[in-house]
Formats: sequence, structure tokens, C-alpha cells
Amino acid sequence: MAEHPAAQSSSSTPSPDASELPTEAAKLTIMVGPTQRVSAQGIVPADQAGLVITTFGVVGSAISGIAGAVLTIRITNGTVGVALASGELVLALIAAVLITVTARASRRRSS
Repeated sequence: MAEHPAAQSSSSTPSPDASELPTEAAKLTIMVGPTQRVSAQGIVPADQAGLVITTFGVVGSAISGIAGAVLTIRITNGTVGVALASGELVLALIAAVLITVTARASRRRSS
């Protein structure tokens, strides 16, 4: 009778590659776009991972706010367009401030 594959000795399984072993750093991968053509990878120390995520949140909020304001001004005309674009920028600023405040509050709680 044949032995079940799970019952075989563990010595036959290959040892993990050095890149698969746990470390005190986090691997950060960022992919942009539906086809994910733009991507970046890096190793971030565990104590800095929250700061990197907060930074990308604030930068992303600023970029989307500016892009939204530019599109709004291009689509609409006159004073209404400027008012809507200003509102877009204010919302982006509020989002960036909220990201920063909540990140600082969570860091204070953890230390």
C-alpha cells in the first residue's frame, strides 16, 4: 500500500530561498494603472512602514486633488469652474490632513 504524500518525511521538501525567509523589514510594492505598467518595489524597515504608507497617502491625495482641479477647470467655464476646482483642492487638503492626523495618532498609541 502506498504512503500518503503528507506522511512522507519533510526532508524531501526544499528549504525556502533566502528571499522568502522572514525579516524585520516589509516589502513594499506599488503598482499604478489598470495594466500595472508602472511599478516600484523596495524594502522598508518595519518601524518606517507606517510613515511610508502615510507619505504615499498624502502624495496621492495631492496628485488626485490637483488633477481633479485641472480637469474641472478644463471642462467648465467661468467662475463656476474655478469654484468647483477650489472645492476639489480643499477636499484633497482635508483628506491629506486626515491621513496625517490619524497616522500620528496611531503612532502615539503604539509607542
